[in-house]
Amino acid sequence: MGARSLSREMGVTLAEGEALMNKFNSEFPRVREWTRSVIQDATREGASVPSILGRPRHLAGLGGTPQEQARAQRQAVNTTCQASAADIMKAATLKVATRLMAMRDENGRPPAEILLQIHDELLLEVDEDRVGDIVDIVVEAMVKAVPLTVKLQVNFLSRMSLSSVHGGAPKGNYPWLTHPSTDGAWWINIRISGSPALADYVICVAQR
Repeated sequence: MGARSLSREMGVTLAEGEALMNKFNSEFPRVREWTRSVIQDATREGASVPSILGRPRHLAGLGGTPQEQARAQRQAVNTTCQASAADIMKAATLKVATRLMAMRDENGRPPAEILLQIHDELLLEVDEDRVGDIVDIVVEAMVKAVPLTVKLQVNFLSRMSLSSVHGGAPKGNYPWLTHPSTDGAWWINIRISGSPALADYVICVAQR
């Protein structure tokens, strides 16, 4: 994002946007260095950029017109962040699923099941007496999904309805959002901090 885009996004003048950009770059000089290195590496590696786990994305625009190059350079930086966040989510989900399968009882039934993955969220159904165990497992999986120099920090918040976790229910008749199920339910919001690309992980833990 350049000063013009920033000023438009924040509703300030171009001069104010430039001042904000300059202040950010002076406070965090390594960000600009990292951005330049990503673009240089992408150009050197045949117009492709890898995620944290090595998944490549080809960027043909790096060899195109100046406008195409500028767009591809932005994509190179964004891909490094967004694709890496997706890698971490996939790795965490796999770790959780593997742990749950190892915890099956004599009837082959695990104490929890992953119902949905929604972007950076996991939705699980969990036996009431195993809620604490499952939360610990999911938190550990998210923190240790991918080796990082800076350890991801995880916080979680439990509520009886999804709307109370997300700050209010949407318009319309969605009773399942605002009321627990007949046999009880827990909605647990687990947040990983440490990178703007790594947003919230949400776990629904419901009594079965």
